[in-house]
Amino acid sequence: MAAEELFFNECNTGNGEIVCYGNSTGILKIHGIVPVIVVLTKADAMEIEAIGQLRDKGLTMKEARPQAGELVKQLLIQVKKQVEDQLAECKHCPKDCLVLSGGYQCI
Repeated sequence: MAAEELFFNECNTGNGEIVCYGNSTGILKIHGIVPVIVVLTKADAMEIEAIGQLRDKGLTMKEARPQAGELVKQLLIQVKKQVEDQLAECKHCPKDCLVLSGGYQCI
């Protein structure tokens, strides 16, 4: 999250011009309104977390696997909210946040 926070604190994406200060490359300027959307990838890895939590409650692997889908959705909603809350404190917030995963899609 450090790189994302740096980007959303240093790069103004909402006023029609993005100005980012790079290291040796100088300054990147792009003119025009650029809505930036955060994309959370590899969210299907949360299935392992969900199955682990269900196994901790005493379910067998055979019992946990079919029930994991609903728990995965809940976990993804929690993670998305945590990311949105953290980035909301940045100087220039993203326009939206999208979760991409194999079979689970959140708001």
